[in-house]
Parts: sequence; structure tokens; C-alpha cells
Amino acid sequence: MRKLSELPYHLSRSSRYEDLFNECLFNYGFLRAKIASMPLQLTLADFEDLLSELFDKDTKILADTIR
Repeated sequence: MRKLSELPYHLSRSSRYEDLFNECLFNYGFLRAKIASMPLQLTLADFEDLLSELFDKDTKILADTIR
């Protein structure tokens, strides 16, 4: 559970965006596990944190779809 909540934060803060995309935000297994075990708002917060630092069209579309 800790990995689900902290990994996106740390990857974003260290500007490791490629890893963030591949390991978290666009990884079906990661998203499925996080949505199943935590409130949906925490998943959306990962997307919003990234969008506040770096605008990415695909990230915005996926965040809107989950919302």
C-alpha cells in the first residue's frame, strides 16, 4: 500500500516523468491496484500533481476519464 501512495509523489518531485508515466499513471496494474485499495481522490491527486508541474495532453485525458 505504501508504494501505491508514495511512488507517484517521489517520481514527480524528482522530475522522473518517464518513470512516472510507465510505472504509475499509464500502468494498468498500478492504477487498478490503487483504485481498488484507496479512495479514488488519491489517484486523481497523482494526476493533478503532475498536471500542476507539467502539462501533458494524454495525462489530462486520462485524468478526465477517471474523474
